[in-house]
Amino acid sequence: MAAADCQPRAQSVAGGVLVEGETMRHLRITVDQNICVGSTTCINTAQATFALDQSGKSSVVNPQGDLENLVIEAAESCPVGAITVEDAETGEKLFP
Repeated sequence: MAAADCQPRAQSVAGGVLVEGETMRHLRITVDQNICVGSTTCINTAQATFALDQSGKSSVVNPQGDLENLVIEAAESCPVGAITVEDAETGEKLFP
């Protein structure tokens, strides 16, 4: 499994606009390489977070690359359920 933790951001989104002084939730994004089939649906949704690795499977390349809602949408779009998203601080599962 490949996992990455998001670092806090100094900005967040409110109505699609970045707002100073708020922080993004720390995410732990995991792609199970034994399940991933390389369909690229996650990459199409969160292009700055996921990429195909040398074996043609998805991996997390930049956990801060996309907003939380896009990361969760990418995980939901995975046809084989290879992606998990958790709050890194609390362990709360955000997906699945």
